[in-house]
Amino acid sequence: MALIPISPAPDRRVVKPETTQPMKLRSFPLLAALLSLAALPLAAQSADDAYKRGMSAMNSGDVEVARKSFGEALRIDPNHAHARYQLGVLKQQEGQLVGKKRANQLAAVTLDKVDFNRVTLSEALQGLDQLIADQQSESKDPFTPNFMIQGGGSDLGEREVTIRLRGVPAKTALDYLLQQAGATARFDKHATVIRPAGGS
Repeated sequence: MALIPISPAPDRRVVKPETTQPMKLRSFPLLAALLSLAALPLAAQSADDAYKRGMSAMNSGDVEVARKSFGEALRIDPNHAHARYQLGVLKQQEGQLVGKKRANQLAAVTLDKVDFNRVTLSEALQGLDQLIADQQSESKDPFTPNFMIQGGGSDLGEREVTIRLRGVPAKTALDYLLQQAGATARFDKHATVIRPAGGS
């Protein structure tokens, strides 16, 4: 009798696949270095973006936004020379920049109709102030020009002016009034100061 080989019974154990461990960057120093270098341009770009926001704010006279933006650029990149320089410029020119903001706010108000016929400069400024207030009656952050006549004695406020304009920025209307009266405006933080042309 010949022997027939018998195969062993199949192994019915459940084989679990090996669990994979998360790869650690420490095991790949070159990869870790490349990833950290790739992040550098993002920080520089963000610092440059903050610097650009600061310059835009400075150009429009918004001192607080400019200061915060330059500070943010320096927080991201402490060696950002342009942001550091502009912070110094900001400190030196803060008064001029605030005045620029007031001038821009006045220019942003468009008046439907300005009609002053043979009135004094003082009366025209009061009327212009009221037109600006009326135009911004529903504004969340209304601008108040706070016109103040300074210098020139009582003569400057008594000079006669006439203008008739439609759809004009308030600053343009003011400029026409001042040209007729022989005066100039200086935009301070809290007031628009009207003085005789030539500073007398």
